Amino acid sequence: MKIRINHNSFLKSKRKLNFCPEHFTKTSIKADRDQMLWVFENTNNRFAVYSPEKATDEEKMDFLLAFENRLQLAFEDPQEAMLCELKWS
Repeated sequence: MKIRINHNSFLKSKRKLNFCPEHFTKTSIKADRDQMLWVFENTNNRFAVYSPEKATDEEKMDFLLAFENRLQLAFEDPQEAMLCELKWS
C-alpha cells in the first residue's frame, strides 16, 4: 500500500517567511487574503510576505497601521513570481 503525502500541505507553515531574503524575486503584488490563498494552492517553493518600506517606531506600535495593506509578496522561484504577477496584475 502506497501512501501519497502532499508535501505542499505538510510543509505549508514552513513555506511562508515574514522577511524577504536577498535572493528572492520581489513583486508589486499586495498580499491580501485572495492572493495568499492562491499562492498556497498554486506554488511549490518558499515565498515571503514583507513590507517594502521601513516602519518607524511609532508605526510599529500602531496595531492598525501594521495591518494596513502595505505587505507585498516575494518568491524564491522567479517563475512563480512571474506567474503571480501575470495572474494579479
